[in-house]
Amino acid sequence: MIDWEEQQQWTVGDIIRKMREEAKIGLEQLSRRLCSVATLSRIEAGEREMDLLLAWRIFQRLGYKIDKYELYATEQELQQWEQRRQMETLAAKGDTKNLAFAIKDYRKQWGEKVEENPLQRQFLKYMQGLLCMQEGYFQEAKELLESATEEIIPKGEQTVGNAALGEMELEILNVLSDIYEHMGEAEKSEKLREVLLENIGREKKRVTIYLELYTELFCKHARNMMETKGSARTLKAAEECLKIMQEEKKTCHWPQMLHIQAKCLEALFLKEREEKEVMLKSWQKAYYIYRLYEKQEQAEKIRKYLEDTYQWDCII
Repeated sequence: MIDWEEQQQWTVGDIIRKMREEAKIGLEQLSRRLCSVATLSRIEAGEREMDLLLAWRIFQRLGYKIDKYELYATEQELQQWEQRRQMETLAAKGDTKNLAFAIKDYRKQWGEKVEENPLQRQFLKYMQGLLCMQEGYFQEAKELLESATEEIIPKGEQTVGNAALGEMELEILNVLSDIYEHMGEAEKSEKLREVLLENIGREKKRVTIYLELYTELFCKHARNMMETKGSARTLKAAEECLKIMQEEKKTCHWPQMLHIQAKCLEALFLKEREEKEVMLKSWQKAYYIYRLYEKQEQAEKIRKYLEDTYQWDCII
């Protein structure tokens, strides 16, 4: 366990090394596709400084956000940082017109510095991929995001499940899974979601850090999980996630998670492995939380299903 009271005496390299060792991540695993092992080793030894982009990605892989590191950045790095943040905001809003302008301006302003830096290239491929997807050009989006993915995991290597991945890398792969699904490549989509869930779910700390993304992936992959791994295993995973949500006082995809729990309990009830009352109460909870979130269509589907299937009229 890191003694944070001693932290003030550490260099940035000390902090990275101690975080990496605590997380049991090797130098090669952490530096993968970000910088060379030798470069990371020199950073940890205090023999080399990092630019803001490299620091951001390293800390992300360790499960932390940069705090005050921007105080050490150059004016140029801060300008690029702000421009990248603006692109992310535009992408989140679906403002394709201004996102296209922002990507173009960024390339024009920074030129070769962007193309020579693999982290810059990956970020711009991600933004361009989101832009293409939002404009309906899914084939182009797929090619861009697959190319961005190869900046994370070399082509031909099947190591996503165990790789040290940060938030942006996980998001790139999540969006790519959605594109596969949209293009009818269900097997590739579900496989990618499965390994992403494995990657985040390998320790509770990562689930807590990436809880929003984890629950999103879980909801999208739940049907496949029930079919391939069974209702009992899916229920256990769902309930573990709901417990973490309760501990963290977060409600990420809460109605959908309760809906999955109810479906699993019903499947077990039909196999005479769960009590009917427990199952119906679970459906009832999902119904009311959908209503609380003003998702009336989903709530109505549950109400009608219960009335038709179980002649249950106690929902009001």
